[in-house]
Amino acid sequence: MLLAALFTHGQEISRYDADSLLKFINVHNASDTSRLKSLMALASFNILKPGEFKTDLDSADAFIKQATGLNDKIRSPEANGFLQLLTAYLNKETGRNLKPSFATAVEILKTTKDKFHLATAELELSKFYDARKPEELPQKIELVSNALMLLQHTGTEKQKIYAIKELRNNYGFGGYDDDLWKDRFLQGILLISNNVHESDEGGWVRLEIIDLHLRQGKTAMVENELVKLQNYYKSNDVPAHRVRK
Repeated sequence: MLLAALFTHGQEISRYDADSLLKFINVHNASDTSRLKSLMALASFNILKPGEFKTDLDSADAFIKQATGLNDKIRSPEANGFLQLLTAYLNKETGRNLKPSFATAVEILKTTKDKFHLATAELELSKFYDARKPEELPQKIELVSNALMLLQHTGTEKQKIYAIKELRNNYGFGGYDDDLWKDRFLQGILLISNNVHESDEGGWVRLEIIDLHLRQGKTAMVENELVKLQNYYKSNDVPAHRVRK
């Protein structure tokens, strides 16, 4: 379960899991595929664990190199993409070769079925584009939009909310009344509106939908969404005064 989750939902592992995986990679009869996934999980654990100690990053680097060597034999496209993403995160922690690392991860992951890590890589790459610069804004919007579409079925609630807020903020730089961005933003936010369960964020999503319908003059749609918003708050035990009209 844990190993399979690495390629679908990016599940984080505990210290106990990491210790178990350390023992597992030294088991002589472990398959190359299982050992590869274990090495990648250990690399991820050492990169993401709190503290950012140099020894942790050195360990992550060693695990990535071992995993890369194994994958030279296995030749898994998904593993290749995930390893490049891990390398990009490692580079991010050490402050070197940032944007090119994530760009390479995106290009590799596009050739695989690993939609979760592709979306993750696109969100990270989007951070290197400045929304205030007209020549960079379209690329930033494209990356965040693509990530949001991919995260519809595979992403965490936190990732979806981050993506939709980024999309909202980025489009603001391009002109809030532009019909093209409004349609794309509405499409994205509708995709996640029924899959956001935290009360405050779920309400925020529906309020954004209402705001867009108001700007487009779709009064019938507004009334429909207001009913959904009221029901949403009631089902999540949020006081009625939180519903803004």
